[in-house]
Amino acid sequence: MPKRSIGIDIGLHTIHAVQLARTGRRLRLEKAVMHPMRRRTDTPEEILACLVAKYGFERRAATAVTLAPQHLCHRTMDFQTALSELQDEFPRESGQILTDRPAPPAGTPPATALLVAADRTEVQNRRAILHHARLRPDVLDSPVSALCAALTRSRPDRFGSPTLLLYLNFDRVLLAILRGGEILNTRNIPLALASEQEDKHLDADAWPLLLLEIKLTWQAAFQQDMPPDTPLVLTGPL
Repeated sequence: MPKRSIGIDIGLHTIHAVQLARTGRRLRLEKAVMHPMRRRTDTPEEILACLVAKYGFERRAATAVTLAPQHLCHRTMDFQTALSELQDEFPRESGQILTDRPAPPAGTPPATALLVAADRTEVQNRRAILHHARLRPDVLDSPVSALCAALTRSRPDRFGSPTLLLYLNFDRVLLAILRGGEILNTRNIPLALASEQEDKHLDADAWPLLLLEIKLTWQAAFQQDMPPDTPLVLTGPL
């Protein structure tokens, strides 16, 4: 019998969900749903409950859910840096910050790593939403970490050299620099939309700002300009 798992992304205007089935080493996409939240009365809890009742998702499957980017902070820090330094850019009350960073390899001097800090209240809210829909949240992760894992595990041969990842959503861009299975640097960039267009798209004024952010993010990671032949992965919602 295949082993199934579910991935869920709860956005401001839409909910995306996929169900995967693994048989041996083979992974198959069984279901993919994009459900809009059109009215003020639409709630994530009710929509997620429809995943089982309407779309046939397996309730007992292991479930991974992304946390909202605005409730996350990514920062490259060395292993001896005090977490109190996060307060300036991720101000939260005492006890309200959850952090995750890899442990340094045994027998090696302290090195830098990408630390992810999350708002504890946001984590609790995500768990409550899943609990209401009677889904089991096994993993809570940042969107950029989920993207990196999906890309590097499906095509590990393509990410040996530094690669630029851009995820364009309706109101923000997730920007990351990947190398191997590691995220070297990442940014969450809110963007203005062309409000007069029925089909939402990026405002023309947003593109120069996005290009500048890409340049600065690359320089922060490598202390040099981005080479013209840098691999680019461009992706977005279903």
